[in-house]
Amino acid sequence: MEIKSAVINLFEQLRYVLEAVDKQQYRNPSVSLGGSTIGQHIRHSLEFFTCLIEGKKEGIVNYDRRKRESQLEEEKELALVVLDELSQAILSTDDNQQLVLELSYSHTNTDPISVSSNFQRELVYNIEHAIHHMALIKIGIKEVAPQVTIPEGFGVANSTIRYKKQHQEG
Repeated sequence: MEIKSAVINLFEQLRYVLEAVDKQQYRNPSVSLGGSTIGQHIRHSLEFFTCLIEGKKEGIVNYDRRKRESQLEEEKELALVVLDELSQAILSTDDNQQLVLELSYSHTNTDPISVSSNFQRELVYNIEHAIHHMALIKIGIKEVAPQVTIPEGFGVANSTIRYKKQHQEG
């Protein structure tokens, strides 16, 4: 349950930021992010969770073949709805469901390799992946929405937060 709690906490942080930025800021390209937008990073992160939820139905997850929903990067209200849907789906899923992860690290060969995994392990991967994109979102917000106060720990791994606290106290 700790992993699912971490996902819900992460989603709450994303919700806070989504509610704090306006529609234009959500879509404004950021020079610091190479022209990408907050919305694009939100979309990308949510699509990985969606791919996992949908993949569990067949027992196969392939992030390379995820659906790319451009509407998610344009409409922050839709991203908020998807966050709610993902929260419910994740909370109601068997953590130990066995999965096959399909992936390819080749630029030329599109035939995927298969790796044994499970829902809990893929959820951990998605958390780490989302934290990475949240760090980028934080950079973008500072540029396109400087009035937004970003929650402490947003885009920072829990191990880093613990490390910093430990070294501040000592």
